[in-house]
Amino acid sequence: MSLREEMPDTFNELGQHYGGLMDRAVEQRVYKEDGHISEGLRLLAEELGFVKAGPRDVIQMHTTVLRTKVRGALPQKADAYVEEGRLLILELMGQLVAYYRRYCLGVSEPQAAEAAQSRQP
Repeated sequence: MSLREEMPDTFNELGQHYGGLMDRAVEQRVYKEDGHISEGLRLLAEELGFVKAGPRDVIQMHTTVLRTKVRGALPQKADAYVEEGRLLILELMGQLVAYYRRYCLGVSEPQAAEAAQSRQP
């Protein structure tokens, strides 16, 4: 079962979180300021991983939020949501993969950071 079917309240809460990040990404694009979106996506990926969400759940959440954002929006704003959404969904998927990789390998955050640092020249 999908996250939306199995845990609709959680799906909606996570979708609201994602929608807020999408709003911040569009604002960041317009106002050229840092909205700390990457950190928000990492936290969202951890929440998604905790409830065992998969790629289909993430895509479903993304499309649900995006449809809501572009419905009734001016064309320029709708285009901004679509473009920023493409980047957000890719980064969120990457963060979710990283979460599951750490989970499967049993590596803690400090260990993962230390290992990544030791590989840099």
